[in-house]
Amino acid sequence: LISKTAFLHELICLPEWESQQNETLLQITNGLWAVDAKGEIHDLGIESAFLLESNKDKLFTHSHTFYVSGAVTAGLLNFLR
Repeated sequence: LISKTAFLHELICLPEWESQQNETLLQITNGLWAVDAKGEIHDLGIESAFLLESNKDKLFTHSHTFYVSGAVTAGLLNFLR
């Protein structure tokens, strides 16, 4: 789900992810969210990827699939490596 950031998608080569929740995810305007194996969306309580450093313990509480509604930061990508 990278439709809003096509240039960034090309730049960092993230694969597109299709979900039945795409329309719901596109309505989210801030924060990091998890999508679990059942397709349920969970608010991680992390308002921005810029705040990841102080919220790392929350990141993997529901899933390893994430939706970032704002900027995908270098810090987030490095953390996920």
